[in-house]
Amino acid sequence: MADRNKSLSNNPAKSISAKPFLNAKPLEIDASFIVKLAKRLGGSISAERLSTESRLSLEEAKKKLEALHQQGLLDIDIEEVSATGKIIYRVV
Repeated sequence: MADRNKSLSNNPAKSISAKPFLNAKPLEIDASFIVKLAKRLGGSISAERLSTESRLSLEEAKKKLEALHQQGLLDIDIEEVSATGKIIYRVV
């Protein structure tokens, strides 16, 4: 069995290279991404959900959502804030 595994690891056709992933650009979390994600989630999103769905920290997610709110792209859903205690942003 060890000989079989050794032959597979030496076979270039069977090996997997991580090199293509090393040069991959990181996912850009911009306004377009956030609005599309919110729409996909039914039109609303919280910082917690944005953080979970992206590589952003919770603090970064909060800042991005607040910036989009200031730009008029997102509104705060007051009813949801009252019910859950979390700030929920809705796509305008």
